Amino acid sequence: MSARARSAGIPRLQEIEFLAVTAENVEAGATYDQIRRALIEYMAAERERTQPSGNHAALRLARHDEHRYMTNATDSLAELMRLGFANTTQLPTTRKAAPIYASRTFRLTPDGRAWVSQLKVDRRAAYDDLLRALWITHPKLAGFLRLLRAGTFTVPTANWGEVHTERHVGPEGRETYVRFLAARAARAVEAGVTGWRASEREIGQAIRDYIEGRMTSDARRQRPDRYLRNRDFVSACEEALVTFAFDRAGVKLDYITLEILRRWTKQLGVANFSYHVPASPALRLWATADLDEDALGRLTTIRRRAVGEWGDRVIDELQAAFELARTRNPQGDSFVPIYQVRAAVCSKLGLNDPVFDAAVREFLAGERRADAPFRMSSDSVEYRNTPPTETPLRVRDKAGRMHTYRVMTLIPR
Repeated sequence: MSARARSAGIPRLQEIEFLAVTAENVEAGATYDQIRRALIEYMAAERERTQPSGNHAALRLARHDEHRYMTNATDSLAELMRLGFANTTQLPTTRKAAPIYASRTFRLTPDGRAWVSQLKVDRRAAYDDLLRALWITHPKLAGFLRLLRAGTFTVPTANWGEVHTERHVGPEGRETYVRFLAARAARAVEAGVTGWRASEREIGQAIRDYIEGRMTSDARRQRPDRYLRNRDFVSACEEALVTFAFDRAGVKLDYITLEILRRWTKQLGVANFSYHVPASPALRLWATADLDEDALGRLTTIRRRAVGEWGDRVIDELQAAFELARTRNPQGDSFVPIYQVRAAVCSKLGLNDPVFDAAVREFLAGERRADAPFRMSSDSVEYRNTPPTETPLRVRDKAGRMHTYRVMTLIPR
């Protein structure tokens, strides 16, 4: 790859695959509007694949809105230009400008054409090259992955109901919540499980400063109170604590950038995250690949932890993870959410979700750990509400039919 300028800003792209879709369409001579529509079609297909029973009406309607996914199209093209994969040119940034650019076409650089060719031959190798390019272009991404390389990074969270039984409380109730969250975070820091250091006083003050800053800004702009709902206040406290924790660890990230990076790196198979490890409530992030750098800080080797090497260990951890998930369920049901068991196993072993799913599918088919002292039974029934960050287990039977499972139990042989 040719040398390229560093850029600190992370584009607001929720799907890393948007870059491949855009590059392939540029090579095919697609116009700006055709690229925009291609991103909508990709997202619609992806939602059908990962959430087959979900409501996808919004994406179906997006096909008929000439401005939907305009930001995604512009950001995807701009990122390809930053990476050196597309020739630099102006792009639309407002709805008013969109019609002017609708029929514009773009050109890939030699590096971009080589990358698209590699996508057709070896998609994993192509994404490794993409990660290397992103590593050079975005120091924040490199810093994020270097931090996870040192171990699991944990930011404690708290639900409003853990602190208050009333739905509506005054300012003193919010302060009680902040103190509760700060104390929980400080205990985790003292236990040495967070990956960052701060005192309870520093944590609480950081949350208060963040909230006060936003409220002051709203008052100056004469905007209504953004924290009328408890969940909005809780979300803001999480944003404050996450931003503070990464800053204390030496990586300055705003919350939106973190959301993008954790999604990108999960899709690239080099990191994972979950709010649902059956332990003390927290956002946990961990590396799922070994990354090597050269003397100049460029990413060289990428070694993901694959099912061939780690599959047996996944099955060996199922019993402990299953029992841990059961202890988090006050009703003591025999079935537990698969996503909780998956999160427990993956966080302990440093794995990505597809590795867990592949190992479990092989176990269900009798192709792995046939000597295990238990068998696994799964069901498609919904367990309360599956969080949007988690996916069900999907298994194809011998007849080729796809089945979706959300809960599981283990039965002694």
